[in-house]
Amino acid sequence: MDQVIVYNIEHHEAMGALIVIYFFLSGLGAGAFLTAAGLRLFGGEKYARIEKTAAIAAPLLLMPGLLCLVIELGKPLRFLNMFFYFNPSSVASWGVWVINIFLAISVLYAFLHVIGKAGIARPLAYLGFVFALAVGFYSGMLLYQMHGHILWHSALVPVIFLVSAIASGLAVVLLLSGSADPDQTHTLSKVLAVVVGVDLVLALTEVLTLTWSSGEKAAAAEIILSGGYGFLFIGVYLIAGLVLPLMVLTRQRTSQNVQVFAAVLVLVGTLAMRYVIVMGGQALPLS
Repeated sequence: MDQVIVYNIEHHEAMGALIVIYFFLSGLGAGAFLTAAGLRLFGGEKYARIEKTAAIAAPLLLMPGLLCLVIELGKPLRFLNMFFYFNPSSVASWGVWVINIFLAISVLYAFLHVIGKAGIARPLAYLGFVFALAVGFYSGMLLYQMHGHILWHSALVPVIFLVSAIASGLAVVLLLSGSADPDQTHTLSKVLAVVVGVDLVLALTEVLTLTWSSGEKAAAAEIILSGGYGFLFIGVYLIAGLVLPLMVLTRQRTSQNVQVFAAVLVLVGTLAMRYVIVMGGQALPLS
């Protein structure tokens, strides 16, 4: 007589809350540096004050994020193994080098601003711009290459993580530049509105793609669009973190208080999105 044996397999979470914080803070650091470098390369000297704020913020946001990553490893010395045993086919191996090179660049860039030598930082801005983009893209790419988690294995995930990193970086710089020239913060808020708009289009595209699919993708859509994850993704990320900021920032003229309010919403929404993608992506059983 044939027997059917059923195994109840429970998978532990590969990534926890500390990884969510790491993804969030590394994105903030990358976005802040992109803001600083962008102002240096395209804004001119009139944005020097905001550029300095962004340049100093970048490494200060990135470093606690890296600390969260090291703690999450359980045995911090494992982090050093990634330097000594490089695997060119591993996204994580590339990420360790990219992040640490970016950290060194951002620290040096901030130091030049602190000592009043920002004028010679232009070549560093070009180099850091490239590495900041790579850091913003890397978090999503790390998730994407994990084929077993259907929510993560989407070509849009790395792009969404990069765009949301830029948006959150702009938002945090806008918050820290409250006392700057109103015309300059107004320009910064308009750039933020554009990036938030792109983020919204990408997020809706991803949602519709999952919703119109079948099988595991449909199950993944149900996870992030219902229950607690649904509240965070739809209510906090899409509506509060993207739609509302876009509505207020695209007005002809906004006060600095409104800009601050919109920036806070973008930051909260970005954190909610990262939490839903990381934790919700592990809620779908692997077997």
